[in-house]
Amino acid sequence: MGKLDEGTDKATQGDALLALSAMHGLGSSTKRSSYVAALIRCMAPSKPSRVRNATLRAIFDARGELASITSDSMPQGVDAKLLDELSRCTLSAAVSLDCEQSVLRSICYVRLIFSLARNDEWCQRLVRDRHIQHCIFLAEQPPTSFSVRVYLIGIFTRINPLGNNPSSPDQKALRKLMIRTWTDLSSSVIYTDDFFLEAFPALVTATRQNFLTPGNDATSDDLQALLQHLQELLEELQEK
Repeated sequence: MGKLDEGTDKATQGDALLALSAMHGLGSSTKRSSYVAALIRCMAPSKPSRVRNATLRAIFDARGELASITSDSMPQGVDAKLLDELSRCTLSAAVSLDCEQSVLRSICYVRLIFSLARNDEWCQRLVRDRHIQHCIFLAEQPPTSFSVRVYLIGIFTRINPLGNNPSSPDQKALRKLMIRTWTDLSSSVIYTDDFFLEAFPALVTATRQNFLTPGNDATSDDLQALLQHLQELLEELQEK
């Protein structure tokens, strides 16, 4: 891959990033650090939204490879400092793009963070760089799309499985978010491949941890509302 320096035509940068995102990775091992550095440059505030959108999409498409990187398995030329900068630039781009109120961009961002949160080292980075604070902000926005809500719940559960991380949302607010999500859940959504493989298991796990584990402070009203929506969903599935 050639360098995407500051003198490159901005439209060409966007087209190049869209093409590179089709690789669903970070490129060849010898070019990986150059590619990550190019992604960082293309998310600079001075770049047009088209380029920043394409960059965020490229990072999203490389989420599996990014999530697999640990301090013990750093690719050639890539180090923690470079990943830290990528994390900060990604948040900056996501915040500015969210201002344009694009649901698709929000879904792209939360699915990226959901994937990265599988990695303990990325979890620390996501908390430190305030990605989780931004996710809490997204969860509080009315109306939040169903898909965004489900992935947000998965993120909060992965970041804070025991419910005691001050960077995570209030547990009462999280339970309300879960009830809203189960309310809106349609059986037709469950059979969407990406949702079934990624988000639905996370939603089930989060619900179990927040409503059914000993010692949780869910109220009887919370439990009754959840059971009602689960019963409605079960009846809908049985009619299929």
